[in-house]
Amino acid sequence: MTPVPVGWHQLENVGTGHVLKHDYLSSLPTLASPIELKHTSNYRETWATQWAVIHGRAIDVNATAASYVIKNRLTGGFLRPQGALDPAVPKTAEGTVSAWQTLYSSGMLWIPELGGRRNWKITDAATSNLLGEALGRPFVGVNTLECRDKQLEPHRSWRLV
Repeated sequence: MTPVPVGWHQLENVGTGHVLKHDYLSSLPTLASPIELKHTSNYRETWATQWAVIHGRAIDVNATAASYVIKNRLTGGFLRPQGALDPAVPKTAEGTVSAWQTLYSSGMLWIPELGGRRNWKITDAATSNLLGEALGRPFVGVNTLECRDKQLEPHRSWRLV
């Protein structure tokens, strides 16, 4: 068994080195230190940090050719940009990205593009805003995501590990 099998990736933020993870259906996705992730003897402990990038048309026939969904291995939740309407998202978390919805709905499509330095920018298909780490705005003591700006910066750039 391999820690990250074929088809699953860890998304590492270029600017901070943090890895995107999603532990519980009832929580927001967070970013974890890579040091925290290396000390595990059970390969399933890394499932929270594993994401599949699935072509949007595999789920939604109306998706554009370049759009994809990003699904977590542990929770089965789809990553979706801020502003996706959901009454279950707590008001204190409105400025972050919520990824705990297990059923696909429109508005969860992303456009990943490989940049010149072999880093990925992950763009919301609806708004063209970039997925990035919300710097300086932790939620309950952990760093979260944002999808608010179109300007490419290191904290809005990702490595697929």
